[in-house]
Amino acid sequence: MDERQKIAAAALGEGKSVEEAAEEAGRKPPTVSKWLEDPEFQAALIHRIRGVALYMLAQNLKFGGDPKVSQAALGVLRWLGAGKPSRTSTSPVVEDETDLEEFSADQLRRLKGDG
Repeated sequence: MDERQKIAAAALGEGKSVEEAAEEAGRKPPTVSKWLEDPEFQAALIHRIRGVALYMLAQNLKFGGDPKVSQAALGVLRWLGAGKPSRTSTSPVVEDETDLEEFSADQLRRLKGDG
């Protein structure tokens, strides 16, 4: 993957539109749309989305905030299959012992120190 694709994947992973990602990467939207069909680009995008969700969860738990933000981040992580290696990953698999299905709004409040 070249640098422009990395820039576009990062932008999309942060929730920006295809048009915004294309502008940041210095390409046209149809080019970025085509990149979305590339498995390597998809893996980079998923990696970025997972990172943003983990960051949002950690920040919300550390500094407090709306429990719905934590629940949304957990939902994204569940949807992406947190802890599962991507198909294109070449790094060794590290088992994640965190069971995201076990988190509840009550547990999130306790983690934040609210209960």
